[in-house]
Amino acid sequence: MKDTIIAGVLALSVGVVPSLTHGQQGGASSGRFRLIALGQALIKYDLRQYARMEFDQAVEYLKGPDVCFSNLEVAIDVPASGAPTKESPQIGKTDVLDCLKEMGINILALGNNHSWDLGTEGVLATIEEVKKRGFGSVSYTHLRAHETSSM
Repeated sequence: MKDTIIAGVLALSVGVVPSLTHGQQGGASSGRFRLIALGQALIKYDLRQYARMEFDQAVEYLKGPDVCFSNLEVAIDVPASGAPTKESPQIGKTDVLDCLKEMGINILALGNNHSWDLGTEGVLATIEEVKKRGFGSVSYTHLRAHETSSM
C-alpha cells in the first residue's frame, strides 16, 4: 500500500498519470490523464485587471491538462456572506473566481485556514459561487446549512 501511494504521488508530481478512460481520447492527450496541481490561490483581486501580462503568462503555462487544481485561499465576499470574523480576513470578490476559471483552473480545494473569514454565511456563499461558475470542488462542499450553523 505504501509503495502504491508513493508511486501515485510521484506520478502526480510530474503531472501525468495513466488514463482512467482505458485508452479513450483524453482532454489533454490520447490515453493519458494530465493533472496540474497548483499551490494556494491567495488572490484578492482580478489579475486580469491588475497584472495582465502575468495573467496571460499563467494561462499559457496552464494549457492542456484534464484537471487543473488549486486551493482557494480566500473567502468569496457577496451580499449573502457574513461579516469578517478576524482582523485581517483574506477576502476576494467573485471576479477572482472568474479569473481563476479563465486561467484554466477547474477544481478548487475550499477548506483551509481562511474558509471561515466571513463566518458560516461566507463558507456557504463561497460554495455557491464556486458551483455557479462550474468548478469542481473538494473539502467542505458536502456540508449543509444546518451542519455548519453550530460551527
